[in-house]
Amino acid sequence: MLSDGKDDYSVIDGNKIFNFDIERAILKSNKVKLCEIQTHPDDNNKLVAHVVWENNVKELLKLQPEREDDLLRELQIEVREELNTEESVPRCFCVWESFPSAHSGKRDISRIRNSKEKLKIVEIMHD
Repeated sequence: MLSDGKDDYSVIDGNKIFNFDIERAILKSNKVKLCEIQTHPDDNNKLVAHVVWENNVKELLKLQPEREDDLLRELQIEVREELNTEESVPRCFCVWESFPSAHSGKRDISRIRNSKEKLKIVEIMHD
Protein backbone atom coordinates (compact mmCIF):
# COMPACT_ATOMS: atom_id res chain seq x y z
CA MET A 1 0.00 0.00 0.00
CA LEU A 2 1.41 3.38 -0.97
CA SER A 3 1.22 6.26 1.47
CA ASP A 4 -0.43 9.46 0.31
CA GLY A 5 2.13 11.33 2.39
CA LYS A 6 -0.40 13.09 4.63
CA ASP A 7 1.30 11.74 7.77
CA ASP A 8 4.75 12.77 6.50
CA TYR A 9 4.15 16.47 6.94
CA SER A 10 1.82 19.00 8.53
CA VAL A 11 0.83 22.43 7.28
CA ILE A 12 1.00 24.94 10.13
CA ASP A 13 0.17 28.59 9.45
CA GLY A 14 0.62 27.87 5.73
CA ASN A 15 4.09 26.35 6.17
CA LYS A 16 4.84 22.73 5.29
CA ILE A 17 6.60 21.10 8.23
CA PHE A 18 8.03 17.60 7.94
CA ASN A 19 6.97 15.60 10.98
CA PHE A 20 10.10 13.44 10.96
CA ASP A 21 12.29 16.55 11.38
CA ILE A 22 10.45 17.38 14.61
CA GLU A 23 10.57 13.74 15.75
CA ARG A 24 14.32 13.63 15.08
CA ALA A 25 14.90 16.84 17.08
CA ILE A 26 12.90 15.47 20.03
CA LEU A 27 14.63 12.10 19.96
CA LYS A 28 18.06 13.79 20.01
CA SER A 29 17.28 14.91 23.57
CA ASN A 30 17.89 11.38 24.88
CA LYS A 31 14.89 11.87 27.18
CA VAL A 32 12.38 10.38 24.77
CA LYS A 33 12.31 6.75 23.66
CA LEU A 34 9.56 7.07 21.02
CA CYS A 35 7.97 10.05 19.32
CA GLU A 36 5.11 10.53 16.87
CA ILE A 37 4.13 13.94 15.51
CA GLN A 38 0.53 14.43 14.40
CA THR A 39 -1.82 17.35 14.07
CA HIS A 40 -4.34 18.02 16.82
CA PRO A 41 -7.52 15.91 16.39
CA ASP A 42 -9.67 19.08 16.45
CA ASP A 43 -7.29 21.58 14.82
CA ASN A 44 -5.06 20.72 11.87
CA ASN A 45 -3.12 23.94 12.50
CA LYS A 46 -1.68 22.66 15.81
CA LEU A 47 1.03 20.04 16.26
CA VAL A 48 0.87 17.35 18.92
CA ALA A 49 4.01 15.53 20.01
CA HIS A 50 3.15 12.06 21.25
CA VAL A 51 6.04 10.84 23.38
CA VAL A 52 7.16 7.86 25.41
CA TRP A 53 9.79 8.85 27.97
CA GLU A 54 13.04 6.95 28.40
CA ASN A 55 12.99 4.68 31.47
CA ASN A 56 15.26 6.96 33.54
CA VAL A 57 12.91 9.89 32.89
CA LYS A 58 9.88 7.78 33.81
CA GLU A 59 11.57 6.92 37.13
CA LEU A 60 12.35 10.59 37.78
CA LEU A 61 8.74 11.58 37.05
CA LYS A 62 7.41 8.94 39.45
CA LEU A 63 9.32 10.76 42.20
CA GLN A 64 8.77 14.28 40.88
CA PRO A 65 5.70 14.39 38.59
CA GLU A 66 5.67 18.19 38.74
CA ARG A 67 8.83 18.22 36.57
CA GLU A 68 7.03 16.95 33.48
CA ASP A 69 6.03 20.39 32.17
CA ASP A 70 9.64 21.58 32.50
CA LEU A 71 10.87 18.54 30.57
CA LEU A 72 8.29 19.17 27.84
CA ARG A 73 9.39 22.82 27.63
CA GLU A 74 12.98 21.61 27.23
CA LEU A 75 11.81 19.55 24.26
CA GLN A 76 10.13 22.63 22.80
CA ILE A 77 13.36 24.63 23.13
CA GLU A 78 15.37 21.85 21.51
CA VAL A 79 12.97 21.68 18.55
CA ARG A 80 13.05 25.46 18.11
CA GLU A 81 16.87 25.52 18.24
CA GLU A 82 17.22 22.56 15.87
CA LEU A 83 14.67 23.65 13.26
CA ASN A 84 14.78 27.41 13.79
CA THR A 85 11.03 27.92 13.21
CA GLU A 86 8.25 28.61 15.69
CA GLU A 87 5.74 26.68 13.54
CA SER A 88 7.72 23.47 14.18
CA VAL A 89 7.39 23.70 17.96
CA PRO A 90 4.59 21.50 19.35
CA ARG A 91 2.36 23.29 21.85
CA CYS A 92 0.47 20.11 22.73
CA PHE A 93 1.88 16.88 24.08
CA CYS A 94 0.48 13.48 24.75
CA VAL A 95 2.61 11.36 27.07
CA TRP A 96 2.20 7.61 26.75
CA GLU A 97 3.55 4.76 28.85
CA SER A 98 3.90 2.93 25.53
CA PHE A 99 2.29 3.45 22.14
CA PRO A 100 -0.82 1.38 21.38
CA SER A 101 -0.48 -1.37 18.81
CA ALA A 102 -2.88 -2.25 16.02
CA HIS A 103 -3.90 -5.85 15.31
CA SER A 104 -1.01 -6.04 12.84
CA GLY A 105 1.44 -5.38 15.69
CA LYS A 106 2.42 -2.02 14.25
CA ARG A 107 1.89 1.31 15.98
CA ASP A 108 -1.82 2.23 15.99
CA ILE A 109 -1.48 5.66 14.37
CA SER A 110 -5.24 6.20 14.20
CA ARG A 111 -5.62 5.71 17.95
CA ILE A 112 -2.61 7.91 18.65
CA ARG A 113 -3.80 10.65 16.29
CA ASN A 114 -7.31 10.73 17.75
CA SER A 115 -6.34 10.56 21.41
CA LYS A 116 -7.70 13.54 23.32
CA GLU A 117 -7.82 12.32 26.91
CA LYS A 118 -4.03 12.53 27.35
CA LEU A 119 -3.53 15.88 25.59
CA LYS A 120 -1.65 18.50 27.54
CA ILE A 121 -1.04 22.06 26.36
CA VAL A 122 2.39 23.40 27.29
CA GLU A 123 2.99 27.09 26.81
CA ILE A 124 6.44 27.69 25.41
CA MET A 125 8.75 29.86 27.45
CA HIS A 126 10.51 32.50 25.40
CA ASP A 127 14.08 33.37 26.33
